[in-house]
Amino acid sequence: MGAFGERLKREREKRKITLDDVAKATKIGTRLLSAIEEEKFDLLPGGIFNKGFVRSYARHLGLNEDQAVADYTEAYRASHPQEAIAVDPEAEGRKILEQRAQRVQQERPRMERIPWGKAAIALLLMAFGVALWGSYSRYNKPVNDAAVKKQKPAKPEELHTQASPKSVPESTTNQATPSTEDQSIPAVASNTQEAEAPAAGTFQVAIRAREDSWIHIKVDGKDLLDDTLTAETQKSIQASNQLVIRAGNIGAIDFWFNGQKLPAQGELDQAKTVTFDASGLVHTTPKVQSVSAPE
Repeated sequence: MGAFGERLKREREKRKITLDDVAKATKIGTRLLSAIEEEKFDLLPGGIFNKGFVRSYARHLGLNEDQAVADYTEAYRASHPQEAIAVDPEAEGRKILEQRAQRVQQERPRMERIPWGKAAIALLLMAFGVALWGSYSRYNKPVNDAAVKKQKPAKPEELHTQASPKSVPESTTNQATPSTEDQSIPAVASNTQEAEAPAAGTFQVAIRAREDSWIHIKVDGKDLLDDTLTAETQKSIQASNQLVIRAGNIGAIDFWFNGQKLPAQGELDQAKTVTFDASGLVHTTPKVQSVSAPE
């Protein structure tokens, strides 16, 4: 056990807190918490998830979260010297932001060279010309008086016949009006396929990841997906009885149930399991032992 993990364990034992207590509060499996204390980082999902676990663990113990993440990073690099030159995701993100800022600075002179004053004058003249032409056409349109005189008002019985509901097919009048809920389903899709309205006897849950997050999806008792969703990934899942979604960064995932957006289901870097059935989101009491994240 290294100095980083030993400090966490010593602080936990000092507060007389068990790993099960920490797992219940942070929704992180005891196996993952034990791997953090023993500095067996290869048993963790990796990337931002490891830092999220450490941050949640330190927050529960009342420690400085940023310092705990920094200590973890130093311990990880010490145990993985071959990855010391690997690209840091945070540094890579800052690099992307800097590149975007440079492109904005390069595009700004082009925008400044556009003669906005002349363009505005041209648009005003064009709008004035269109309005003048419309006014001229309206006041000079010939009126066919003979055609107007020949028109006769419809007889009352004809109006009654036109408005009679007998001309409407019975199947149309008995057809149920689609609910507002079905019409409001967003066009959230997996890859490039558009989401479809749920089939009869099923319900639909759409998800969108605003940040990277590992996720495990189980539909009607069958495992469907166990992977990492990258930012802006969108998926739509249909189920008949039950849909269970376990995510490691639940606060960065948006949920829709049958087209209705749900409130946030947790915080960033928080691991949590949400369950849906035909009636919507199922609120259950969390179990003592959380399901560990995929390796």
